[in-house]
Amino acid sequence: MQQRTILVDIDNTISNMNHVWLRYINREYHTKYKYSDITHWEFFDELGDEGIDAFEFLDWVGFWKSTIIYPNAVKIIEALVKANQEVYLVTATDILSPALTAKVLHTLKSFDPCLINEDNIVIAQDKSIINGDVLIDDKLETCQEWLRRGKAVYMPEQPWNSEFDPNSNCNQLSIFDDEDGDNMNRRWLDVLEYINKQFKLNLKFN
Repeated sequence: MQQRTILVDIDNTISNMNHVWLRYINREYHTKYKYSDITHWEFFDELGDEGIDAFEFLDWVGFWKSTIIYPNAVKIIEALVKANQEVYLVTATDILSPALTAKVLHTLKSFDPCLINEDNIVIAQDKSIINGDVLIDDKLETCQEWLRRGKAVYMPEQPWNSEFDPNSNCNQLSIFDDEDGDNMNRRWLDVLEYINKQFKLNLKFN
């Protein structure tokens, strides 16, 4: 089986970061924002106009410990590694954040360290500079840049990227279900189906 390099975004792809982020904001500032309100990438920046410092939470160790790493994501990523595929978990987290180590450790503790460990973590503000064969990411701009390079992309639909028109190189078949639901764990089964189809593989997980 030919080895390929697969880059997997961490936030909102293998974890439920934005669900947790909204809970922190609503609890701290007594607001009632819904997940479906995050219709564009700058949503959290613009909360500053309302006197909300949304980004303070990202420096809290407890914030990252509150996130969930989707079990199906773990199983499928491990299945890819076992099948001799090269997998890297990628994040654009500020390297100066005091919570960076906590985030990385919390992410990795769900994985078998013999398969996914610190060597599989890549921190890069611009993911377009990383070479690979397929990208799994929720950020529209990042996915578009990869598509321009002729790379395969899986972009799970989220409220902030739902206007994108999928094509043969970008599978966005799974749809965000409702205002506050979280079906990303199930959608990882679609990711596996996409990778199998894209590279003519027959990977499975138990």
